[in-house]
Amino acid sequence: MISKQAEQAMALLGQGFQLLGPVLSHLVESEKAGTSQEPPCKKKKKMGKRSAENRLRHIQCLKCSKRGHINRDCPN
Repeated sequence: MISKQAEQAMALLGQGFQLLGPVLSHLVESEKAGTSQEPPCKKKKKMGKRSAENRLRHIQCLKCSKRGHINRDCPN
């Protein structure tokens, strides 16, 4: 006889396989087609030079309270 916990675990495992099925089939199909691209939601945006400079403008050092650098790069 299977315990109630074992039955619950098996049910959860079955649900997990149902959720993974479409993902795995997508991966298999993309490998067969030779286009192993990540789904659009997983693509990372490349940070351009301007956006990196813009980000530095907003960073504030906790040591000297000036903008444009962090503690480890503080000139003081």
